[in-house]
Amino acid sequence: MLPTRPDEGTAFEALQWLYQGVLFLDRNGSILFANRAAEEILSAQHGLRRANGSLHAERAEEIERLRALIAVSDGAPDSAMAHPVAFSRREARLPLSGFLVPLGRSADREAAAILFLTDPDCEHRVREDALQLQFGLTRAEIAIALAILRGDGLAAAARRLGVFATTARTHLDNVFRKTGTRRQAQLVRLILQSCCWIRTLQSSARQRQRLR
Repeated sequence: MLPTRPDEGTAFEALQWLYQGVLFLDRNGSILFANRAAEEILSAQHGLRRANGSLHAERAEEIERLRALIAVSDGAPDSAMAHPVAFSRREARLPLSGFLVPLGRSADREAAAILFLTDPDCEHRVREDALQLQFGLTRAEIAIALAILRGDGLAAAARRLGVFATTARTHLDNVFRKTGTRRQAQLVRLILQSCCWIRTLQSSARQRQRLR
């Protein structure tokens, strides 16, 4: 059974190491628990914010849909499917995205659902931290690896970074050597499967510094 109260210790502490936001919500949509990543999203107040213990969105209809999904899911079995959700943001920013996972009704459980949230603006920083620490890539090599991940191709990556194609090729060869891959498709698969969503001590310290 998933933990449903913040005092259940170890499981909730593990959630603090995720870059993905995790919120436990009751049947009214009130926040019972939010991990560190979720608190950062709420503190930024771009797309979602906390007010009086509840979630509020920039578009009222989006939070109404969330609450409706919780209400519909209340009493559903634990095997119920997750519902995709999105929350619009101002200034032409990509929306927050995620999934609402119903927990089903239980007499000894306050939480009715878990909301998993992803901030697309965070993705680049997350992978930079992970690639540097896991594989020892330089900043230039990280830039090439991320460009390949976006599907830019080597020539487009070189133009984006303002370097010669031969320089970009050298960086990519170094990336292949350090990651043990041989082709771009292998590199993309490795990055997507690596621990890119787990906080490190260094990345957590940098995030705290940004919030000061």
